[in-house]
Amino acid sequence: MSATSATQAAQPVAQETGVNRLMAVLAAAFVLESALFSTLAALLPHYERKFDLSTFGSGILAGCYSGGMVVGILAAGLWVSDRLGVRRTALAGCTMLAVSSLAFGAASSLGALELARLVQGIGAGIVWCSLLNWLIAMVPPSSRGAALGAAMGAGVFGMAAGPLLGAATQAVGTFTVFAAVAAALVVYMVILARTPSPPAAGTARPQSARLRLPADPQMRRVIALVTVPPLIAAAIITIVPLQLSDLGASEAAIDAALLAGALLSAVCCVYAGNVADSRGHFWPVILGALACVATLLAMALADSPLALALAFIVFESLGLGFFWIPLMSLFTERGEALKMDPASVALLLNLVITLAYTLGPPLLTAVQEGADASTAYLTMLGLTLLAMAGLSLTRRPG
Repeated sequence: MSATSATQAAQPVAQETGVNRLMAVLAAAFVLESALFSTLAALLPHYERKFDLSTFGSGILAGCYSGGMVVGILAAGLWVSDRLGVRRTALAGCTMLAVSSLAFGAASSLGALELARLVQGIGAGIVWCSLLNWLIAMVPPSSRGAALGAAMGAGVFGMAAGPLLGAATQAVGTFTVFAAVAAALVVYMVILARTPSPPAAGTARPQSARLRLPADPQMRRVIALVTVPPLIAAAIITIVPLQLSDLGASEAAIDAALLAGALLSAVCCVYAGNVADSRGHFWPVILGALACVATLLAMALADSPLALALAFIVFESLGLGFFWIPLMSLFTERGEALKMDPASVALLLNLVITLAYTLGPPLLTAVQEGADASTAYLTMLGLTLLAMAGLSLTRRPG
């Protein structure tokens, strides 16, 4: 074998090694950020007592993070990533997360708590948008489903770990836990700074154009489809724990159901991405949507904690993993087919998911309060069926 042939043979191996390293680095960030996001669920009862918060006040505190994420996503997607590059942008976001975590742990007033949570959200939005931009730019389309599955699986795992961090504050104190999170972010930043990244894109492209929806009808349908899984997922994670409690489940049983669903979902996200890469997007999405339909119907009919918990676990793992991840991969591939740059694809994808996560709980819990939990589940089932019908329109070429 000639030296040239040996070099060419080594290139795919080196590329795969680089992608694997990148995915490990990105997954660590998604675990840390998602844990920070979900930690508040365990801390809300404490802050409700400490600051005499109403339900509306608790909602404002919880919404500070999501609102901040929208700001961070727009900042990273429209301006910062182009000028600084994705690595330095992600480092800036991690710095904001670390500093605001210390501030959150030390906060002694509601205003300071809300400000810290808002800055956490901005940092998280910057991290997610810049790292997804990085992933889309560096991972080839043939492997992107698996990469997106691994990224989202890491995020789901972090969501499961968040309440454990919240519980740890009862043993060692809020400041100690969030100082440890800040220290972990500093260590992570050292690793991130040594990870190769694509160069900054410069400012040749008009950033305002990235906020315009693509004119392509098929891309618009894909955008609409991608909103459905996070919309119902965010509502489910809000409604199910409350309904389990109403049915008599203990806090330990509720935590066990949420943890089991999150851990199995992390595995299914990775597997669903691999299946989408090897077999295409259509049938994995249909499989996941059918699992969602069956489990949402089961949750609507459940009259015991066990039945509801089992349906939730299957929904969260098999249903959500296969319904969501292949759609995200389809989103990125369609964007590339339209010659959209990675920053535009990452910006739109992050905005769609964040807005769906933000709007899902208030919209569908309003349905629950106006009628009952079964009606909310059946509404989500209807949205899933509409998504299945809309998916068939994306199968035509072009």
